[in-house]
Order: sequence, then structure tokens, then C-alpha cells
Amino acid sequence: MSIYRLSGEIELQQLKRRMRLGRAGSPQERPAGEPGLKTPAQPAESPGAHPSEPAGHKRPPYAAHAEALCREYAIPAPTFEHAFHPTRRWRFDMAWLGQKAAIELDGGIWIGGRHTSGAGFADDMDKLNAAVLLGWRVLRFEPLYLANAIASMRILLCDSQP
Repeated sequence: MSIYRLSGEIELQQLKRRMRLGRAGSPQERPAGEPGLKTPAQPAESPGAHPSEPAGHKRPPYAAHAEALCREYAIPAPTFEHAFHPTRRWRFDMAWLGQKAAIELDGGIWIGGRHTSGAGFADDMDKLNAAVLLGWRVLRFEPLYLANAIASMRILLCDSQP
């Protein structure tokens, strides 16, 4: 078992303890004061657009957690759903524009999702190869390992600074 898988499983256990499913099926923070849990410093943002993103742009469900992890790892917050290609409609899940670094979260890999079908896998190769040719550095993770993704991005960003 790799260190990433092990630390990802620990992160998943911690996340499950911090979150509970609401009546509509969306994750919500546990009530403040529950033993062993940190309470958020400020209320969760609405799911609308972030000031750094284009108007009419919806934030992904993991955005607030990713931003909190970036604060924890002392790296700038990413731009979500960044369209990186000049002609194609491809987007990165998270991108650090100044450093031309990005994270792709490949969901549905255990349930036969798009990223594991032959055509989906080939499309992902086209997208990531085009990104590399445009000068981007891309890290790929499954969504459960978001903390590992941000930690790895910290290493990439810190190593690339002069």
C-alpha cells in the first residue's frame, strides 16, 4: 500500500468524522462544539461564483475544502475550473495560473466512470498531453485524496520558486 493511499484513507476517515449528510444528501458541517472537531472560523460560502472566477461560474463542491487545505499548507488558493486551452473547452479542476500548475481530480474510477472507459481515458490523455505542450504541470488524483493533491502541489510550487 502506498503512502498516498494510506494517508488518503486516514484523511477520508477524518473527513467522514467532520461531515454528515444533510437531508438533501449534501455534506454539511457538524454542529459547533462537537467534541474533537474544529469549528469553521467563518460560515461556509454560498455555492455561487468566486471573485477570481468568471461571472456565472459555479464553484465545485470541493472548493471550500480545497481553499482551507491551501491555507493550511500556506499556498495560494487555486482558480477552479480554469479553461487552459485556446481553442478546446478543456478545464482544469484546480489551477495555479502564475505557476502554470494544475490538479485534475478523476472521479468515478471505481464505478466505471468516464475516466476509466476507453474513450474517456484517451480523451484524458489528449487533454493532459496538450496541457504539457502548453507548458502546464499537471498532477492527477482521485477526489478522495484532495489533501494529498494539495500537499503535492505545495511541494511542486515550493520547488519551482527561485
